[in-house]
Amino acid sequence: MEILLAESRFIKYGFYAVYAGAVYIIVIISARVSWYWALLLIPVLLYASWILRRDVQRTADDSITALRIEAGGRLFVRTGHVGWIPCEVRSWWAGQRLLLMSLKCKGDSGWPGGRSLMVDGDTLEAAHFRKLRVWLRGL
Repeated sequence: MEILLAESRFIKYGFYAVYAGAVYIIVIISARVSWYWALLLIPVLLYASWILRRDVQRTADDSITALRIEAGGRLFVRTGHVGWIPCEVRSWWAGQRLLLMSLKCKGDSGWPGGRSLMVDGDTLEAAHFRKLRVWLRGL
């Protein structure tokens, strides 16, 4: 079974809300304490733009764009720069609209501590979301 992952509106808007709150807090602190605190905004903006491209919009080279589950229960993830990578699920949580997975991918030194994947219900079709939840419960 191959599952293509799309951009999630729910995750994107939640990310924007948290990001806007962080920027607001930094701006308020910098206005009251010192403008040097505004320099904290630069790394926050850079990190947020990288996370947005990689994990929310899935347009970066190392973004996970698809999942493939083979008959033996093996999981593969597809990225833009490597292709299909065999992975194992270290831990997971499944809600009604949200799946969180901690993956350990083999042969990719760019993810030394593993990789987290968040899949929302609007990221893929309802049938695929249900099949993915059932597969995770069988682990």
